[in-house]
Amino acid sequence: MPIWSASSSREVRYALCDDEDTLIWFGNQRAVEYHPTLTTVSRPGRPSYVVLDIDPPSGAEFGAAVAAALLVRQALSDAGLGGAVKTSGAKGVHIYVPVSDGVSAMMRRRPPVR
Repeated sequence: MPIWSASSSREVRYALCDDEDTLIWFGNQRAVEYHPTLTTVSRPGRPSYVVLDIDPPSGAEFGAAVAAALLVRQALSDAGLGGAVKTSGAKGVHIYVPVSDGVSAMMRRRPPVR
């Protein structure tokens, strides 16, 4: 997927993950960071939160992660959702988003159809 980069004044091509094979490729490139779902022992297939991990780009300050988190907060709000933010190590933030009790873990792995 081509995207114009103002900082380098050129078009940059990014891989677009839109199927399972591409997701596996991303995983093999170590481009996907996994976080365990937050579940209880009595309901292992029903995570109660999704964790979004936001780190600033290489060489950027912590403020870049904060700016991205504010955009995520607005997107969540626009969708009628909320979340709690905490720092994640030295450079980023985690956003904990509560999910509906009626949604299974399998359904949470797939993006909504629009």
